Amino acid sequence: MYKFDKLRGRMSERHVTQADIAKLLGIKECTVSQKLNNHRKIKLNEAKKIAEYLDIPDSEFVSFFYY
Repeated sequence: MYKFDKLRGRMSERHVTQADIAKLLGIKECTVSQKLNNHRKIKLNEAKKIAEYLDIPDSEFVSFFYY
């Protein structure tokens, strides 16, 4: 299981909502919620899109998605 507290913190800092992430990924907002609550997995390509959107450097990618 992954904890996405750091990712949620970054979203909050950037004023990015789950709805924004849903639109970015082309999925429903409830699906984003399920992914952030470990009911569904975040795919690598989705994580890369989110990281780019939130300006997460490559060197910190693992700490946001795969602690």
